[in-house]
Amino acid sequence: HSGNVLVGHGPGDLCAIDVVDLHKVRVGHPLGEVRRAANLAQWLHSLAATVGPGGRLRSLRAYLGADASPEAVRAGWARLGRHLAWRERRRLRSRSRRCVEESLEFTREVGAGTGWRRHDLAPDLLERALAHHDRVLAARGREVLKDGEKHRVTHDGTVVVKEALAPTLRRRLELALPGRARAGYENAHRLRVRGVEAARPLAFVHRDGRRFTLYEDLSRLPRLDRRVREATLAREWSRAVRRERFDAFADAVSRLHRRGIWCGDLKAPNWLVEERGRRTRFH
Repeated sequence: HSGNVLVGHGPGDLCAIDVVDLHKVRVGHPLGEVRRAANLAQWLHSLAATVGPGGRLRSLRAYLGADASPEAVRAGWARLGRHLAWRERRRLRSRSRRCVEESLEFTREVGAGTGWRRHDLAPDLLERALAHHDRVLAARGREVLKDGEKHRVTHDGTVVVKEALAPTLRRRLELALPGRARAGYENAHRLRVRGVEAARPLAFVHRDGRRFTLYEDLSRLPRLDRRVREATLAREWSRAVRRERFDAFADAVSRLHRRGIWCGDLKAPNWLVEERGRRTRFH
C-alpha cells in the first residue's frame, strides 16, 4: 500500500522509489491472476485517501502498460471492483473498532475507573471536565444543557460531558451491558470513520458506578428545528435559500442511507446546522 512506498527527490524530474516493511514479501513463481488482482486492489485501495477514481484509473492504466486498450482498462477496473469493495468494508470494520482498542489514537488509560480516551485529550483535561460537570450541576449553572431522568449533559465550551443515569431497573440492566453503556461513544466514532459529520468522541469513563461520555463541544451550532423557525420568523431566508437548505438536509440524510447507516432517533433536534455562506453542513 502507499504507506510502504517512499519517494525520493531528483535529480531533475527523476525520483527514487523504495519499498519498506518487507516482512510479507514472497519470491517465487510468477503471480497468477487471483494474486495479481488482490495485490493490485490493495494498492489502488490505499490511494483512495489521496486521489480520486481518476488517479486510481491512471495507476491501473500505467500498470497495464501503454499498449492497453481502453476496453482492457475498463475490464480490468470492473474486475477489481469486488476486491476494492471488500477491502473498504474490512477497513471500515477495522477503523470502527479503534476507539475500544489500544492504538495510536485511543488508550484505555482514563485515570480512576475504566474506559477509553483519545490520546489528544490529556488526562488533566479529562479530570477537569468531569469536575466541571459536577460543579455546574450542583450550581444549576448556564452550562447545563440537559438535566433529565436518563441523561445529564453539561459543557464548558470545548468538551461536552454526558452522564447516563439509571432511574429504573430496566435502565440499570441496559447500562450493565458494555455495548449499550458506551453506544454513543462508539457510534460517534463509527459515523466519523464513514465520513459523516458528528461530534468527535473524546472519552468514555465508567467510574464509581457512574458512566460518562465526553464529546467535542458543538453547542456553538444551532439545532435544525430552532434555526429553521428563527430564519422563517425573521424572514432571513428567501424562498430560494430555504429550498437550498432543505435540499441540503435531504441530501445529508440520503448520504447516511447510502452508506448503510440507520438512525433510530432521526429528528430535527438531533441535527446541528453549520452555515458557511451559501454552503450548509449538517452534524
